[in-house]
Amino acid sequence: MAQKVDTAHQHLERGEINSSRSSDDIVTHHMSVKEYCITRFTTLRPASNKFENPIKVLSLLNRSQWLFFTAGFLAWMWDGTVAGLIAYATC
Repeated sequence: MAQKVDTAHQHLERGEINSSRSSDDIVTHHMSVKEYCITRFTTLRPASNKFENPIKVLSLLNRSQWLFFTAGFLAWMWDGTVAGLIAYATC
């Protein structure tokens, strides 16, 4: 199931974010090299999320999303074709 994600605007309305932060509001936490390594390596674990079937995901796109996808795909293909032609022409 998809999680509901609040926008920054919603957090501001509820007062959970102070929009006028100064450098005095920022709290720094100094940690040792050992603490850093322990926390860093535990955050580098791969996610255990299951991947969804790409055909199923593509079937969920609406018309606008399909147009964006198609434009991006065509631009990617054009970029590869032009780069290949330029590389071929300079040989």
